[in-house]
Amino acid sequence: MNDKLPKYEWLIDISPKYLKKLGYFSTGKSFIKAILALYAYHQPKSFNDNSIVNIANNWLKRANSKNYHHFFPKAYLKKLGKDLSYINHILNITIVDDFLNKRVIKANPPSKYMVDFKNKNPNLDETMKTHLINDLNKFGVWNDDYDKFIEERAYAVSKELNKRMIKQKIKEGDSSAYIHQRENWKKEYELNGKKIYVFGHGKDPKYEFPNEKSIIYYLGEDLFLNRQCRYRRGSILRSPDIIIFSWKGKAYGTLCVDHIEPANEEDRLEYPNAKKVFVINSTEVFQNPVVLKNVGIENIRNAPRVSNEEFFKILEKAGKKEKYPKT
Repeated sequence: MNDKLPKYEWLIDISPKYLKKLGYFSTGKSFIKAILALYAYHQPKSFNDNSIVNIANNWLKRANSKNYHHFFPKAYLKKLGKDLSYINHILNITIVDDFLNKRVIKANPPSKYMVDFKNKNPNLDETMKTHLINDLNKFGVWNDDYDKFIEERAYAVSKELNKRMIKQKIKEGDSSAYIHQRENWKKEYELNGKKIYVFGHGKDPKYEFPNEKSIIYYLGEDLFLNRQCRYRRGSILRSPDIIIFSWKGKAYGTLCVDHIEPANEEDRLEYPNAKKVFVINSTEVFQNPVVLKNVGIENIRNAPRVSNEEFFKILEKAGKKEKYPKT
């Protein structure tokens, strides 16, 4: 581009730690698409005979494609009591032949089904390198060590991403978090045409927060570490860019929405009424919860849209804002 590097609005952390934290597998997320493109770039080969796996773009668009194989099968990990968000992780995904996924691998642990492939494929070690699984022993495959597998593959994927990242200098005060950090919050939120809504909570006793501390935990560590950036809702009447998260008439923080997608099986297991899911890029937790009536917002039952002026009033009263995910 005229001998100039592109300028990016988003800053990305591709460290192993970050990959593990925010790797929930959803083909609608641009971050996950980039990793899938990396997998495809290495021309993954069949576990069975070292032939190149046929990859078509229409397969890669669907998270439920039979060509996406959980290397440690979901059914196997569920029996071990692993959290569903940890099971359905991009670092647990490999691209394989439809036949192998349905007929051969099924729900068997890796130590079992990989033995069969080792007997059939004399080049299995080289085959697995095309999936960024560089050493079956080191990756804990023969011991069915899922935690070890995720740890080692995070390092392998991070290393390959770093090889292809066009690194640029950033201004002092900026952060390598997922959302670009700016010193001036008004400039940060001066988003032309962006839709901002207040969402209320606390109607259903089953999902009501017991106290303010639990809300702060949810908006921070819980949403990113355990719920994998997925904010689940029942009926959705709004398509916001920014959600003001409120509870009992107070605003506790904001959520920046990347996109909306249909709820999947894991979503409905945690929240049976979920129809749609907001995939979240980042959140901010307010130091001082803001009473919405004090800024002229009273009826939040129908998720009202908020003007820029009202939004800035909320942010002014909120005081210091803690951002997530942290670097």
